[in-house]
Amino acid sequence: MGKILLALLIILALIIAMPVNLASALNMEGTYFAYYEDEDGLIEREKTAEQAKTDKDAYAVMFVTDAENFDKIADILGFEQTFSQMLDGETILYGYSNKVLGGLRLNGRLVNIQIAIKNDKLYVGSPLIVGWY
Repeated sequence: MGKILLALLIILALIIAMPVNLASALNMEGTYFAYYEDEDGLIEREKTAEQAKTDKDAYAVMFVTDAENFDKIADILGFEQTFSQMLDGETILYGYSNKVLGGLRLNGRLVNIQIAIKNDKLYVGSPLIVGWY
């Protein structure tokens, strides 16, 4: 009986630690944008946090909040910056979070989070920021 209980506890711990989509990992209220593609091109849909958490069809998600939330979000995600670049005078950060599903390889490194700050707003995209910011 003890071995079965231990096995169930281990399985539960693994399930809890499994990566999820950006909205579920952040678990923050705010504005999310989900991106889809159809025969007419890129489709952007604004979502609430709850809608974004359950969206399985979007190929990218972006969260928009105040720039002052950078440290909080980086901490929640366990964001590990892999590289950065300057684009139009702004710093764009690329990195990885083991709390978020998916990713793609850029410069030979796995990236599933992109962060940009513009006009006191923080844009967090997974796997990348798509559309505008």
